[in-house]
Amino acid sequence: MRILKTLNRENNKKINFALYAFLVWSITQISLQVLLIFCAISLSTLLSQLIYLILGYKFYGQKVFQNKKNSYEKLLKFLLMSIFLWFVNTKGIHLLDMYIHNKNISAVFMIPILGFLSFQIQKYLVFKDY
Repeated sequence: MRILKTLNRENNKKINFALYAFLVWSITQISLQVLLIFCAISLSTLLSQLIYLILGYKFYGQKVFQNKKNSYEKLLKFLLMSIFLWFVNTKGIHLLDMYIHNKNISAVFMIPILGFLSFQIQKYLVFKDY
């Protein structure tokens, strides 16, 4: 019975993450796509990552990982994760843009990679005690 409860809780985390990821990433990606039209890749990804930082910490922490107690340690871990994801996103878009020659489409291809990394880092490092 305990195993079923654990599996159910893990499935709920994945479902909740997917739902909130859709919301957060939609807002983040819309802002990124618009910014990429007017700004350099690094500035565009930085500004969209700031949006992700604010929305992601709130929604993922509270709604997915049931983070009831905010701490500076978790916020710092989330911030470090966001910086890492910003770096991966920026470098990934640059790399893909060399072959695709369209930074907006390159950014779309980065979504699943960033989503996977984000979930794993949050689950095992940022909110690991939940």
